[in-house]
Amino acid sequence: METVKFEMWADFLTNIRAFMKGRHFVYLPTPTRLRAQAIEPHIVPYSSEGLVLPTSPELSLKKGLAQGLNQVYDLRPVFRNELLGPHHANEFWMLEWYRNFESLAKIQEDLIALVSLLCPFDFKIESTTWSELFQKKLDFNLTPRTQASELQILCQSLELHFDSKDSFDDLFFRLVIEKIESSFDPKVMTIVRNFPPSQCALAEINEAGWADRIEMYFKGLEIANAYQELTDPGEQKRRFEKANLLKLKMGQLSAPIDQSFLEALKKIKKAAGIALGVERLFMGIHGITNIKEVPTQFFEEFTECI
Repeated sequence: METVKFEMWADFLTNIRAFMKGRHFVYLPTPTRLRAQAIEPHIVPYSSEGLVLPTSPELSLKKGLAQGLNQVYDLRPVFRNELLGPHHANEFWMLEWYRNFESLAKIQEDLIALVSLLCPFDFKIESTTWSELFQKKLDFNLTPRTQASELQILCQSLELHFDSKDSFDDLFFRLVIEKIESSFDPKVMTIVRNFPPSQCALAEINEAGWADRIEMYFKGLEIANAYQELTDPGEQKRRFEKANLLKLKMGQLSAPIDQSFLEALKKIKKAAGIALGVERLFMGIHGITNIKEVPTQFFEEFTECI
């Protein structure tokens, strides 16, 4: 790997930290060994002896909000036990930041400003919704009440293979990946909001019935995922319990619920936050097509087990 890439990566992280400091965010270093974290069925952590490596610093940062910090961030490696690929690694860098008493619009403003700072070329910005994209690209009226059976019919009309046991989310993501994401202009930062309510995770459901989330795509990559944060501890507990049932159905072990996080939520009235894949943003900006070419993955090839 060229020495220049190491220097570019180092500058990249330095510029991110300078941006966060310039916007008055407090750097909150989060722990690497956890007893519990956010429970999401499709994200599998590495675990040993009752402890897990963080798949995200999310819960720790929100506990910081509950302690009275209004703007917090962490920039750190995270770990996910998933299949490797050109855009996926088991250990990668994540930037997360949260704002107390703010809306998702403010986080989107941060995101655009950060990418504008890091990106050496001009780019356009397009903001849309999943409903608008399904209508425009697939001539389909997606609503918060759309059922899996309706997506099955859509898949049939588009000659997309599916299994009769596929859930609504399975079908939704198949349509998105195969028919919508590929149509995004790589020269445009595409920000998509209003997710189906089944994909609410740790996000609020807005007045229109959508999960109040946004995702950002750039240079053919999904870069960032942001929420208007759910602050109701009872509802969050129900979602974690539902996620655990789905994990068991998928053949995974259930995960412990972080009770201290649920207690912390009682102190948060309104907040918004975002998780950004740092390698992916670096790849998009510098025209890199495989995450193995990013300096963070350099040592993986030369590490031997003793």
